[in-house]
Amino acid sequence: MDYCFDCDRGFPNGLALRQHLRDSLAHAPSFDCDDCDRSFRSEDALQQHLRDSPSHAPSFDCDDCNRDFRSEDALQQHQSNSKVHSRQRLNNLWITRRSLKPVKVSTKTDKEKEYNGISPCLITPVFEIALRLRRKHPSVQDIVLASGTNLETPIVTALLSAAERLNSLSESREDAQRRAEQQRQRSQQAQRAEDAFIDHFCRQGFDFATEIQQRQQAELLGQRASQTPDIRFTSSVMIRGVPCNWLEFKDYFGFPDNPFVSSTEKRQLKKYALAFGPGAVVYSLGFQSNYPNIEDVRAFRAQEVVQSILNSGN
Repeated sequence: MDYCFDCDRGFPNGLALRQHLRDSLAHAPSFDCDDCDRSFRSEDALQQHLRDSPSHAPSFDCDDCNRDFRSEDALQQHQSNSKVHSRQRLNNLWITRRSLKPVKVSTKTDKEKEYNGISPCLITPVFEIALRLRRKHPSVQDIVLASGTNLETPIVTALLSAAERLNSLSESREDAQRRAEQQRQRSQQAQRAEDAFIDHFCRQGFDFATEIQQRQQAELLGQRASQTPDIRFTSSVMIRGVPCNWLEFKDYFGFPDNPFVSSTEKRQLKKYALAFGPGAVVYSLGFQSNYPNIEDVRAFRAQEVVQSILNSGN
């Protein structure tokens, strides 16, 4: 007889036990906050916790001084008053002017050049404008016109969404409801994108466990799966010439200034690397150059990874 220790129930065979683990509400997938060691029943509940909990209050970092501040205003005051930034402000003005020139930016790779991310000089000015305009609820086209950027529309959309996330710190009830609905739709879209990405590996015959399968395997052993990347390979797999034991899929654009998200995902990726060895984070829209810059963690764009496994003939 097979046994579910969590529910203190016996089953006549392994098939019945697996069906119980799949269908029982007691074993419904949980959404974990590794930093707080808490679990939530939905992605929305986890996101609300990440947004509202003092443990996850955003920090606004000054990369030049290696200092962090609790508010955007405090960071801007520091950058305005500190003598260290006097020369940097002149450089930023030059970079911003240069970025406003019509420069064709394409995130499409070709045989001659591999995708290695987008320069901060092209990302930072657009994100700064999105931050300044975020309380007016601008459209993506408003950001494009104000910045003069030639970044692809989905990337500008991602930068604007990241900036608007800071509105949650002082928003009305109506704005909170509107943002919650947008978050629900984005979560559904992200799940569909993740499922489609994982399906490529299934159809190519790779041997791996999904996040849900890792949790189920841990439950069968009476353990709690605290680290569950989206894909954990049975044995190391070469992805674009890099050995990977695991992959984590992110349905957005990866960049270091992403409020709430960047610091949380970097902690998550470090834990994966510590637990499972080398792996990679895969961003659907690409990433800023040299991000996330974590030992044993590579960053890829989804379309290059998919093309790589299709060409491998595995």
